[in-house]
Order: sequence, then structure tokens, then C-alpha cells
Amino acid sequence: ESMLTVRLSRRYLWRVVSVCLMAGVLLWGCAPEQAVPLPQPPVDVSKRLAPLAECVARSQRTITAAAEAGVSAGGLAPANSSMADAQDALDEAKRLAQQNKPQEATEQATRGLEECEKVDAMVAKARQDTVERKARAQLATEAEARIAQTAACVDGARQAVRSVSTTK
Repeated sequence: ESMLTVRLSRRYLWRVVSVCLMAGVLLWGCAPEQAVPLPQPPVDVSKRLAPLAECVARSQRTITAAAEAGVSAGGLAPANSSMADAQDALDEAKRLAQQNKPQEATEQATRGLEECEKVDAMVAKARQDTVERKARAQLATEAEARIAQTAACVDGARQAVRSVSTTK
């Protein structure tokens, strides 16, 4: 009986595998073909390079102006890093365009433009952080001055109390 079960199990297993294979072959033949990507029309790389070059120049001016306005180098470090990445992307896109690889050049220019567009936000945040830091420093200075005045007043009051208590 055990041998009979093994034979039946093998036959059953083989039939199941055969049916699955047959179904797979039939379904594969009925599966829709994947669309072949059509080559994209030639892209005018200069339409991507010009905005990137303008953005790089504008962002460099923004960073320089922020540094001149007193924003710390540490605060501008992320913006400088993104600026360098955008400049590298511009240089690479120009190189690819010269090598007659317009699609790659356009993709590189697009990445560079995305990176460059982040710079203005980073500089604005660095400026805001600087303004807040200066405001906190100003408040701390004013508080210290008030504390000094209060301490002088308290000392004067103590001396007055001592003089009154010693004269009694």
C-alpha cells in the first residue's frame, strides 16, 4: 500500500506540474507585449543649459551677498555644497553635449537645475538663522545689562538696610 501511495503521489505531482507548465505557456502567449520605449525626439540641450547657467550665477551672487551680510560660513555650507554640485552638473552637461550625447546632457542639466533651485531656500534659511542668532545675542546682552542694574540696586538697598540697622 505504501508503494502504491508513493506512485500515486508521484503521478499526481507530475500531473500538477504539467498542468501548471501548460497554463504558464498558454498565459505567457496571451500576455500583452511590453511597449518598446520610443526614442525621444532630439532635445535642444541649450534650452536646459541656459537656465542652469543662469541659476548657478544667480545662486553664487545670493551666497556672496549673504556672506557679505554676515551670514556665517557654517550657515552657508549646505548652500555652498549644493552650489558646487550644480556647477559640476553644468560642467558635466556641457561636456556631454560636446560629446554629442544630448539625452545624457539634458538629464544632467535637469539634475543640476534641481540642485541649484535648492540654494535660494538654503541661503534664506541661513539668513533667518543668523537674524535669530543676532536677536538672541541682543536679548542676552540687554538681559545682562538689566541684571547688572538690578544687582547694583539690590546692593544699594542692602547697604541702606545695614546703615539703618547699625544706627539703631
